[in-house]
Amino acid sequence: TPKPSSAASDVYKRQVFMSCFISKNIITKKELDASKIIKELSPLISGSGGGQSFYATGGGTNTDGIDSVISEAEKIISQI
Repeated sequence: TPKPSSAASDVYKRQVFMSCFISKNIITKKELDASKIIKELSPLISGSGGGQSFYATGGGTNTDGIDSVISEAEKIISQI
């Protein structure tokens, strides 16, 4: 079954990159915003980010924060 939203992260040259995609019907039904989610998670990796309500990206330099980002993203996804 496809997930209604997803979060992903990657490390490249000691930098962390993440993205969040939310289907447009879930945005309407659950009042979610990918940009707000990325802005909430970005400080955990000493970074920043943003985008649109359905797709946003972020990045940072604190690779030690990856586990925290994944944990927080899982909490957000579990509430959908």
